[in-house]
Amino acid sequence: MRHTVPQSASPSVLSWLFIALLLTTQACTHQGTLPACGTPSEPISAIQGAGPTSPMVGASVEVEGVVAASFVGNDALGGLFLQTHEDTETGEPSASRGLFVATTATDAEVGDRVRVTGVVTEIEGMTALTEVSTVARCGAANVTSRLLLAGEEDDLERFEGMLIHVDGPLAVADTYALGRNGRWQFARGARPYTPTNSTADQAGSQVVHAEPSRLAVDDGSRAEPAPGVLLLPDGRPPRVGDEVSSLVGVVVEDEAGYALHPTEAIAVTPVNLRQDTPPVVSGSLRVAAFNVLNFFTTLGQRGARDAEELDRQERKIVTAIRALDAEVIALIEVENGGPALGRLVTSLNEGAERSYAIAGDALKKVGEDDIRVALIYRDDRVKTVGAMQVLGDPVYRDRPPVAQTFQAGTDADPGVGTFSVIAAHFKSKGGCRDATGPDRDQRDGQGCWNDLRVREARRMLDLVEGIQRSSGDDDVLVVGDLNAYGAEDPIVALREGGLIDLTERFIEPDERYSFVYRGRAGSLDYAFATPALAARATGAAYWHINADESRAVDYRVENLADLYRPDPFRSSDHDPVIVGFD
Repeated sequence: MRHTVPQSASPSVLSWLFIALLLTTQACTHQGTLPACGTPSEPISAIQGAGPTSPMVGASVEVEGVVAASFVGNDALGGLFLQTHEDTETGEPSASRGLFVATTATDAEVGDRVRVTGVVTEIEGMTALTEVSTVARCGAANVTSRLLLAGEEDDLERFEGMLIHVDGPLAVADTYALGRNGRWQFARGARPYTPTNSTADQAGSQVVHAEPSRLAVDDGSRAEPAPGVLLLPDGRPPRVGDEVSSLVGVVVEDEAGYALHPTEAIAVTPVNLRQDTPPVVSGSLRVAAFNVLNFFTTLGQRGARDAEELDRQERKIVTAIRALDAEVIALIEVENGGPALGRLVTSLNEGAERSYAIAGDALKKVGEDDIRVALIYRDDRVKTVGAMQVLGDPVYRDRPPVAQTFQAGTDADPGVGTFSVIAAHFKSKGGCRDATGPDRDQRDGQGCWNDLRVREARRMLDLVEGIQRSSGDDDVLVVGDLNAYGAEDPIVALREGGLIDLTERFIEPDERYSFVYRGRAGSLDYAFATPALAARATGAAYWHINADESRAVDYRVENLADLYRPDPFRSSDHDPVIVGFD
């Protein structure tokens, strides 16, 4: 099925457009055919120049070209895009043959050959003509788009202002800002994965995700996206991984970089369909880990800003957790201390044919960070053995892991015996300004604080051994958001230390992701088992309800297009991971 997504609305606009409009002298713009048409004029390529800045800034020039695109309507970009109407022209051969003309006082249409008088200006990197005094229509001409070849996305300055087309297949790579300003990202061929997400498969060969070329696409407008613009026939916005067959538009540079502003509607093929229920993971017992993205009952902090947003956020998270139907669930990014954890579990139990309980004291602070990890469990299916342990250690700083030993089955049916779960949340890749020494970004793709995450991983190996001794049982599972991708040092350290990565063992490489960042997918959420417990593992899966979804469907009231539903989609920014055991 293909669905056409109209291009409208977006505040990705660029303060330079507003400035351009202010500089446009509309009153003296001339319409019609002037004798000057066809006489020598300044080549567009000479105005653009070979570098990022025009060599003619400030000069008053006359140019002649064909209108390749028009964005002069209400809330549009406020001008025309001219393109050289000859196959070749004099001037810099590597320079762009397109130019933005900031004017709204014209009825020139796509395909018109026009002659324009204005002043060359650079506004946030975009070469443009402003103070436009003449737009003279000189007849008709053919409009041709230039094919953008693979790899040329890396040097779009050469095509600034030009009409181009990109042949597919193209995959949606990022929709983070689609609902906010109409901007999204596409990749040639398949969706991109974080290069350091590559891991060794079960056969021992290296699974390498190549980095495809990517292209940002905006919507030619500074208005807010309308809800209908974002929707596909199944009622949701495009997801990362959906496909399009081609793109046609003009290349625009703004403060966010280069983007294609389409001149033809984008036809999306929704191939990455939603999974309304979690993937089937076999086994008689399931454990899940879910980063719930700052579930705070203290309003105006890191989560909801008011009571309405909190209610919307809670309903999405509760729907997702209920659907996971796991005996034990590790929660990450719950407000530390206070009623947040208790409120969430109370909501889970309301009107449900199940009973969740909290391991440990729900009100007690765990570490000094604003967020904590927690363990909840189905007390009708498993029982706790002993008290929850806070695994304090200086290497974990303010966010210590927690551990709990469980008895599988009920009192009447003890099942397979005991097992222990450790919930962890390693240091994030953010806050790089505070990183010093080996914790600085080493430019190896692993980001900052990698050395600290390695130390956290190595210390985790010691903690696992400690839990085995204290519980008297070798079955230990480490789950949570480890903030490292599959081939990065912390994950390698856990594997080399003897823990078994169940996501690597059971999940296919193309499905091995729980997070999308800047258009790249990768795994940050894991389940590591000791060999004894791994021998009983029956499967693992990510439920892709969040990473591929647009923020337009999350709980925020401020979303320009309110597509909120009390469903699990975009209940967080991480996908939950589920593992099963016999």
